[in-house]
Amino acid sequence: VVYNMTSASLQLINADLADSGIYETLISYPGLDGKKSHYHSILYIQEMLKVPLIIQTRIDINQIIRLKCIVKHGETDTILWLKGGVALRNNKVYKISSSNRTVSFSSARVANCETYTCVIKNKISENHR
Repeated sequence: VVYNMTSASLQLINADLADSGIYETLISYPGLDGKKSHYHSILYIQEMLKVPLIIQTRIDINQIIRLKCIVKHGETDTILWLKGGVALRNNKVYKISSSNRTVSFSSARVANCETYTCVIKNKISENHR
């Protein structure tokens, strides 16, 4: 922990998940009859996101294909799917689950053959596969 007298701030160096929690600050005001103030701060540490894993159902002609984005470590704020670098939206062909973890499409057609990317984000990092 480093204290900055100019800004009256504390800096945690090399913080990890175990440092998450509620921190209490007590400030004493000299010359003001011992007046003190208490402040509570909530610190929430997030992990850097690793590359997600994409699981695909078996592909048979005229069957629904599902791609599932698996995040093994860390919490995500956002998950989105790209096809050829363009964001996918729910439509007649593509159905994206409410959690955005799964995209489904109706059949194995040449028009659907392209690179699909799962992008995951949180407040401190972004990754994709």
